[in-house]
Amino acid sequence: MSNYRDKEKQKATRHAYYVSHPEAPERIREHSLKYYTKWATKPDAPEKHRRKRLNKIGWTPELFDERIKEQEGTCAICKKDLTFEKKVSGSRACADHEHSNPPKPRGVLCANCNLGIGHLQDSVSIMRAAIAYVEKWKEG
Repeated sequence: MSNYRDKEKQKATRHAYYVSHPEAPERIREHSLKYYTKWATKPDAPEKHRRKRLNKIGWTPELFDERIKEQEGTCAICKKDLTFEKKVSGSRACADHEHSNPPKPRGVLCANCNLGIGHLQDSVSIMRAAIAYVEKWKEG
């Protein structure tokens, strides 16, 4: 895992390259535009991109759709109705996975629950401590 100094060194190297090659940003922009025009505008590009993103975390589009049916279109934790829009919202469907090698699919969560689990580091003991903390300070 890279640390702060490695990133600073990479940043300095990149900066030095751009200073010595002023044409580089334009060349990179042109290359990116050619790539986008050639590949991203194909009709099956969104589905291929979705499959690639899901496969990276141990899912397939078929498994994702199956899990959504099993969960009746709701979050596996809070039971909120899931949305499937591209824009980020708290109810947007997220494919949850165990952070192992290889990653193992778990369930489909809303973005809020998925972020909550992630911020609590998938740690049951931290989650229990958070529950105890909230209960301690809950009015009523």
